Amino acid sequence: MRKPNADGGTPAAQEPREQSIEPPRCDPNEYLELLAHLAEAKSQADNGVDDLAAALHALVGVLNFLKSEPAVTSNMLHRPLAILAHTVRDVIRGAKPPAIFKRKNSHGGRPANASVHAAQAAMASCVDALIEAKMRPEDAARFVIHEAGEQGKIFKSPKSLLIYRSEMNGGRAPELAQQTFKQMATFWEGMRQFETDLPKI
Repeated sequence: MRKPNADGGTPAAQEPREQSIEPPRCDPNEYLELLAHLAEAKSQADNGVDDLAAALHALVGVLNFLKSEPAVTSNMLHRPLAILAHTVRDVIRGAKPPAIFKRKNSHGGRPANASVHAAQAAMASCVDALIEAKMRPEDAARFVIHEAGEQGKIFKSPKSLLIYRSEMNGGRAPELAQQTFKQMATFWEGMRQFETDLPKI
């Protein structure tokens, strides 16, 4: 039961007090050192120094600044960044740290090879253009594979290229390949239009 006030009234219920959070300590000199560190890292990158080394220089500057804050060091909040810095340093020195080179693929299977998809789509588009120019499909595929040189080896045979072309036209290829195929189709259409617009001699 609440005790009455001196004037006989009943005191109002007290609001719960909010827990005060101490603002972070930020020494102006340490902040200026951070800015200087970042500026130096940017200068290194701008002047052709190895990008990874410049990035490491910037990361070390950020780490030094964070470690000056007691709340960070007491809770080891800087540890993930420190792991990253050590990993990058090892790569620069020529090592192959497990954190990068022995990672398990959480998604399963091999990662998609963007360059292969783009090359496959470009070759399929070239076959399309040759067929449009009245070349037999088998001859067109054989010609494209031959002219592509080493890149042409991504297809086992002209038939496999024609099958891939059908997949492209049916919208069953990877997204990057579809984008490349459409861009190439636009290019060929522009070339055909250019030839049409040429004045006859």
